[in-house]
Amino acid sequence: MPDGYFVITFLPSVLSYTEKISQWLGRPNHTRRYSLSKLQNILLHSGFVILEAKRFLMVPTVIPGADKLWPLNALLEKLWPLNLLSSNLFVVAQKKNYML
Repeated sequence: MPDGYFVITFLPSVLSYTEKISQWLGRPNHTRRYSLSKLQNILLHSGFVILEAKRFLMVPTVIPGADKLWPLNALLEKLWPLNLLSSNLFVVAQKKNYML
């Protein structure tokens, strides 16, 4: 669809501290992880322009009792450079129908 939107949620971040911990424990979760710049290049190559991008989920979701800390996510996700270590990326992109 020309000028359609593409929403990506829960895309594993290349700098995710939870992914690194999982690797150290011998339990890697994802074989592919992305940076915002790599994702932008992939999307641009496919004709999409990023409208919004953010890093999210700083508090691990799999640790028992971590749900009590989830309210901290809103604060931690805004704290640069700490938020670079977030678990996931969230992106909204739009397909551009360029006429040459």
